[in-house]
Amino acid sequence: MAHIGVGACHRCFAGWRGLADWIAANDDFRAAVTAGLDGPLSDDPMALVRQVCALPAATRLKRPAQSA
Repeated sequence: MAHIGVGACHRCFAGWRGLADWIAANDDFRAAVTAGLDGPLSDDPMALVRQVCALPAATRLKRPAQSA
């Protein structure tokens, strides 16, 4: 198994700190992520499941368009 040095490991994870700083500074991104988690992390996560199950099958199963 190849061994990567501590310096290489630190360089590898340095980008994550930049990403974490960007997320912390980006209010719109944080708000969108928080809003997306409201259903699954609420006091009644099954309410989200019931809401999705109440949608017509075509809506639930519709896949997003993929770019070429």
